[in-house]
Amino acid sequence: MRSYKLLLVAGMSFAALFPVMGKVADIKETEAKKLGDVALQVDDPGAKSKKAIEVKCAKPSGVTILGSEKIDIPLAGNVTVTTLVRGKDFIGVSEQVRIIATLTSQTSGERYSTCGFVQGTRVRPDKYVPLPLTVKLPGKPDTYTVEVSLNINAVDPQGTAPTAYFSEIIVSAHDASDAYVSRIEPDKSCYRPGQEIKTVVTVVNPSASAFSGKLNLRELIDIDGIANEKTENVEVPAGAFKEITVSWKAGKDEAGREIRAELQDSSGKTIDASSDIYGVAKDPSWLSTISLYGLPEWFGGWIHPVFYIGPNSYSETLEAVSFYKSRRVQRCEFFSWSYNELAQFMPPSDEEPYLGNESIWWQSFKKFKEQVGMLKNIGATPITYIQGLVWGPAAYKLFQEHPEWFMFTKNGENVGSYDMEWRSLYGRRREFEFQQKKTPFFYSLFNPVLPETRKHIANQIIRLAKEMGFEGARWDVWSMEVKRGNYDFSGNEIVKTDEEADKMSAESLKAVKELVRKEVPDFTWGYNYAGPEENTTTPLLFTEKCRGGGWLLDEIVCTYHEKTSPFHIWDAYAERIVSWGDKTRQLGGIYNPFGFRRQGGKYPVDKLYESIFRMVAGSRVDQGLVFTSNLSGKIGRLDLLPFRFSDFYLSWNLRLQPVNQTVIKVEAPETIWWKNMVFENKSRAGKIQKIVHIVNSPVSKEAEENPTSSVRKPVKNIKVSCGKVAGFLPSKAWILTAEPLTPDDEPEVKAVPLKIAKAGGGVSVTVPSVQFLKTVVFEF
Repeated sequence: MRSYKLLLVAGMSFAALFPVMGKVADIKETEAKKLGDVALQVDDPGAKSKKAIEVKCAKPSGVTILGSEKIDIPLAGNVTVTTLVRGKDFIGVSEQVRIIATLTSQTSGERYSTCGFVQGTRVRPDKYVPLPLTVKLPGKPDTYTVEVSLNINAVDPQGTAPTAYFSEIIVSAHDASDAYVSRIEPDKSCYRPGQEIKTVVTVVNPSASAFSGKLNLRELIDIDGIANEKTENVEVPAGAFKEITVSWKAGKDEAGREIRAELQDSSGKTIDASSDIYGVAKDPSWLSTISLYGLPEWFGGWIHPVFYIGPNSYSETLEAVSFYKSRRVQRCEFFSWSYNELAQFMPPSDEEPYLGNESIWWQSFKKFKEQVGMLKNIGATPITYIQGLVWGPAAYKLFQEHPEWFMFTKNGENVGSYDMEWRSLYGRRREFEFQQKKTPFFYSLFNPVLPETRKHIANQIIRLAKEMGFEGARWDVWSMEVKRGNYDFSGNEIVKTDEEADKMSAESLKAVKELVRKEVPDFTWGYNYAGPEENTTTPLLFTEKCRGGGWLLDEIVCTYHEKTSPFHIWDAYAERIVSWGDKTRQLGGIYNPFGFRRQGGKYPVDKLYESIFRMVAGSRVDQGLVFTSNLSGKIGRLDLLPFRFSDFYLSWNLRLQPVNQTVIKVEAPETIWWKNMVFENKSRAGKIQKIVHIVNSPVSKEAEENPTSSVRKPVKNIKVSCGKVAGFLPSKAWILTAEPLTPDDEPEVKAVPLKIAKAGGGVSVTVPSVQFLKTVVFEF
């Protein structure tokens, strides 16, 4: 990497661009942008220039510490903007200061940004430390300007107002003396088995001589598996770039994959390497661990509603699709977009636009269909939402034509409601003074045990798949349930016991799924009401929901932060999430628990530990839900770890072991949690694996009781022992990690082989340190 250095002084920018190892260019003083009233120029003997920018974080504000400085040397691919920072009173993973690095093309004006935090897990009060932020640029070289700014959040409830000091900013990019790989870009985020995987690899030659060499590509799977390999000859003229398209067929193994490209010169020496990830799965929801958390609102927060719930422009859709692909988002649900849900999803042909989203917004059916296609093109799974109530004008028409399809109360009343005055107003919905109302003028429930209603529902969903392109559906509110107290059109109670209700509900849901499967074999399903508290009397229905890879949304956990819940205690929360996730997996389901308050806990440390325990549970994330991704606090890409090493976090073969198991032992302080997080697994080759997740536990015993987001210090040199299984000892061992291997390293998602030592009748390995989470895998 070649480095270009910018020495910063508050109020002035010594805008010197020069190679660190080369001749120093002339330093010129230029007036910087105003820093505002929160940033001051100070003398600092610890800074290389003896000057620094002091930022007191006492109130919410924004400040630019480096304006749009030009870098006239062409850049491409990953560029790292490193800020040297020290800080006082920064605690744990508190997110009081967000730092944003932006590179803007001097030719097109396109902006490329990334962000991180100044956090106590990295910064020190007495020494400047590097805080690197990597900005991903296009593969084609261009000239850019660089900007570094801060967003200062409100002080925490304890009144802590830290102070940060910034001394230097270093922009690092590839050396101009030799060729390098600037970009690896798979054409999709996820592939179905058998699909063609196309990857464009961009090679840049910034030197004055033509480049001739080879590009070696490998598709990595598991820890040390290679699914595909290919070598391409590469020739790039001086000062030019070249795009090489490589393709192979996606294998049948469902897993996260890494594509790695190594560039060799004419002598066979590797001069550069780069990698990226994608997934292979019949249902990409199975790999849905990548989240949008950690992005500033202007950068990514607006993306979520584009497909989920609201009207949007075509340009917003294009930008959102591009963003989803860059973040490898696997699952995208269109929430309540339809005309009348189960009664009639798609609007009549003459209704364009139509009044959808439970009669709230005017929407375009044509645009929705285009959006579904755009998402399929990048490999994401477009899912339709099913609000199980039968409502709206289509439902009212069905009720008139087929009243026997509906359920009634003991008194013969419709299970639901209707408002004829509102119906009359709805009929004038295209008039100027029409006012939308949230509540539909008619809604009811189908009788799910009737073959006719099952067929009607199945036909609606089949049409969604064939005409709209949806690949799955999530049921909400109602999913073919029948309960005691529901009567048919003839006045007969449909079921008389809870057991009979459970059996008939499961049978009805299965019947619809089977009807759809005959026409759309790979259609997938998702459901609400997936918590154990909600399924005490419906074991058969829950089993049917799980069957075939059902996506199980556990909403009830979003209340677990409340003091009335026994699960606001962290160890109880961990045991509940991990055990229920394992049960869901064993029934064939994909577990998706909400975070506290739906979007995650009150403080950053709550979001962190929710992510850890959810990941150990094998859970997934939906749009907008929390799975922590944080490099600057040395937490690492926790969202990426289970995606890349899916066999060890998401595999259908994983089985949670009893707390009293004796094969795995961990020698560590009581603050290290592991006993409820030991799993057995079977590798692709059929080998037995023992997996233990080691967690440096929360400082507070209770969720949302740590407003400063303080964390424990790393625990070093943890000994993990493994005994015999079926008379055999492990032959291999690895650490899987997103955080640094040791406290002085940088976060990186990787597998690290461990040296195995004999220990009594078993073997042992040593984990160098655990800051938050590390996973140890033994293979027999």
